[in-house]
Amino acid sequence: MNRKPAAARCCLYISLSFALMGIILRTVAMFTVFDQEVGYFDASLIATLLTVLSFAAALLPAGLALATAKGQLPTVWPSPKHNAAASLPFILMGVGGAWQLWLALSDSSSSNLLLLSGVAALLSALYYFMTMAAEKAAAVPVLGFSPIVWALFSTAETYTDQFTTMNSPIKLGLQFGFLSVALLATAELRFRLNKPSPRTAIFIHCLALFFCLTGSVPTLAALAAGILARPIHGAYALSLLGVGLYAALRLIFYIVIPAPEVAGPEETADSSLDEGGTP
Repeated sequence: MNRKPAAARCCLYISLSFALMGIILRTVAMFTVFDQEVGYFDASLIATLLTVLSFAAALLPAGLALATAKGQLPTVWPSPKHNAAASLPFILMGVGGAWQLWLALSDSSSSNLLLLSGVAALLSALYYFMTMAAEKAAAVPVLGFSPIVWALFSTAETYTDQFTTMNSPIKLGLQFGFLSVALLATAELRFRLNKPSPRTAIFIHCLALFFCLTGSVPTLAALAAGILARPIHGAYALSLLGVGLYAALRLIFYIVIPAPEVAGPEETADSSLDEGGTP
């Protein structure tokens, strides 16, 4: 296949770079300027840089995705079975979902939303497994809604969590990750339902890899170090880590290392489909 447009490649490379910087900055912030008593970062340069980086990670990929001309990207999304990308969310969402269910069932005061979120996480893990084992099965598109449901329940549960300060960067970091998971699942479902939107998919996967990774890795590090004390944050972070790595690999195998089913001249993409997949 011809190399993908420069704008699409830049979109990927910039998002990977921003994600790495975000992970480093947020982890350092958790260990240096996070006030455990109030649940906020202290006013500092590093906290400001995190905010600026988050805006840049959303706006620059959006501009680069739009700068990629229509018809320059395949309307076929690479199958997970060719690169085993889906094994990551399958394993990590499975573990995270089981952890959520254990927390929900072991604590009588836990919210029903946590229980529902745990069930949705396990269904999401099943979806990612099915994309590898039986991608053409009729149940796969239906299960594809599970990550969206998980994201909605998880967002609602963290919002109503009375043990974590409202608008805490911990809550917001997780919630931005949840919402990016929902968007990612929606973008991939469009390909499964023959309504592909390649440029939008690239942008959304860039969002997911940034917000899922920056919301998960620092959270897990802080939990391991005893800076955070809520195990549920670790359960959520494991699931986000799986989806963030999945988004990164899916982009790499779509833009840089094409899988067999998207190989061939870019012009072979169905030119009768516009970005919304409508003839």
